[in-house]
Amino acid sequence: MQIQVATLLLASAGGLAFTHPQPQGTIGIEAARRGGVVLVCRHSITDPAEEDEHTLKYDDPSTQRRLSAAGERQATDLGRAFRALRIPVGEVITSPMQRARRTAELAFDRVPPDSLWHTRGDDYSGPKHQRRSEVLGQSSDSTTRVIISHIGTIYSNLPSIRGQLEEGDCAVIRPHGGTRYDVVEVVPFLAWMRAARIE
Repeated sequence: MQIQVATLLLASAGGLAFTHPQPQGTIGIEAARRGGVVLVCRHSITDPAEEDEHTLKYDDPSTQRRLSAAGERQATDLGRAFRALRIPVGEVITSPMQRARRTAELAFDRVPPDSLWHTRGDDYSGPKHQRRSEVLGQSSDSTTRVIISHIGTIYSNLPSIRGQLEEGDCAVIRPHGGTRYDVVEVVPFLAWMRAARIE
């Protein structure tokens, strides 16, 4: 289990330092419960089918890799965890790809697709990258904005978490206005389950 030091207490006698480790995800989950942050989540578990960029059509699920049965359960459980934890979900945005849309549908009953959150090909730069930075930097007031996207698109705007995001995991982002934001923490899917006491 990954452990991070969340609190440092200094004892009055002798100035000894004691650490209280908390499981990964604790800080991010608390930030999500307070609102005012953005969650960028990778879609849930997919089947192993290949996907051909040349024949891919957003409105034709048969041309896309889709959620597996485990992914459908994972997305449903993520929504259950958010409700149990009373996370104040506001706007939900999803890539137009079926696996992202289905994740949003099962977890949040909302599926407003936005092609900003899917990148065709391998070029993640340009106007779309800039616009994604603006969305991540935009305050969500007292609610928690949720974005369901894909690994390459997410890493292009959040390079500091490269290699840390599995299917179903979320990065908690604190917006600072304009195109400024920082990563609070990556919250693994199982951390949401643990916090919500869902087996």
